[in-house]
Amino acid sequence: MINMRPIYLDASFQKALQKFHKKLPQECYETTDCEWSLFKKAFLKFSKYKCPICEDRVRRYDDIDHFRPKEEALYPFLKCCYQNYIVMCSECNRFYKKSNFPLLNPTQKATSVVELKNEKPLLVNPMHDDIFELFQLEFIVSNKNNKKMLVVAPKDGIDDESRQKAQATIELYGIGNCDDNDKIDDCRIDLLENHYDQFIELAKRAKKYFEDKTERNRVLLGKKIKEKPSLEKYGFVEFIKKGQFKIAI
Repeated sequence: MINMRPIYLDASFQKALQKFHKKLPQECYETTDCEWSLFKKAFLKFSKYKCPICEDRVRRYDDIDHFRPKEEALYPFLKCCYQNYIVMCSECNRFYKKSNFPLLNPTQKATSVVELKNEKPLLVNPMHDDIFELFQLEFIVSNKNNKKMLVVAPKDGIDDESRQKAQATIELYGIGNCDDNDKIDDCRIDLLENHYDQFIELAKRAKKYFEDKTERNRVLLGKKIKEKPSLEKYGFVEFIKKGQFKIAI
């Protein structure tokens, strides 16, 4: 998962935002005539062509998702509000999320911008939520299929509401422990296996550092990161650097 919150200060995003606002005929919540594709280049550059949810590769023809779905029965008044946009791979957006938007209290669904403050979404938005306060990584072996996988889990010690939000996000996108899924098809086994293979050695080195924070272990951890500069494109690296991971094997 990638922390997207700093993008609002990014020069490319600000440039796209200026173009977007110039083309808006009215306030964003008063129109459905807009060009959200203007943000795609800035999103892709900032996320290093990784999906902020599952960290699979995002391609130029993949999606800008409306975090709150723009369908008429849901949040059509947010169709042209840039704060509601996030880049996402087509797998996350079209196969997993679709038009789902669970709420802690469904009776508090907003029907206008003013009412949004009353909602408590059960989906995490990396554009606005602090993902490091909600999640941790776990390197596991599935009891169902004996596969080694890197999965996302709710962070230890968080409150019940935050745990529900983290867990609902994990289940919806299929990025958690397959043993917790009622339907194995909802678990993205190949992707999670690939993530495991890429990050397990770095995690093992980081584990040694957090168990014994000597200068030697710090240097060895830095060396391990430099050995594979491609890993720096992933948000997972930040979780590992913070020690927010478990190796459960």
